[in-house]
Amino acid sequence: MSYRVARVVVVGVSVATLLSGCSTLSSLAAGPDHYAILERDAVASDALPELPSNALESLDPASVRLAANDDGTLLWLARDNAGSGICLIATSDDGDDWRVWCGGGGVLEAGGPSGSYAVRPDDSPTPEGATALSENVYRLE
Repeated sequence: MSYRVARVVVVGVSVATLLSGCSTLSSLAAGPDHYAILERDAVASDALPELPSNALESLDPASVRLAANDDGTLLWLARDNAGSGICLIATSDDGDDWRVWCGGGGVLEAGGPSGSYAVRPDDSPTPEGATALSENVYRLE
């Protein structure tokens, strides 16, 4: 079993994104980020598997929505505790292996044994070389 909570410093990711040409400064400073998935009502499939309490300490549990299933790795999006950032939760089907990454600024990139992922707000360009898993979640190659 693996239990890890990772905080992502999005400033570095944002700078790297700017340097790679995937985004522009105006899009990063354009205002609050929108994720349509977080606006819809929760359904039964949005429920996280049972996780240790420290897995949820950085995010708003009421905002959790299932975003994708990447070959057995379930991916959820949620707002962070402050309501201004985004969190990506990845678990195995049974919930024994899990990761939580949170950051602000609309751009989140995270990786671990289950793969590397990117989260982008609605209408953002697809990261170069990435595969869309949902409107906001991408698997990085």
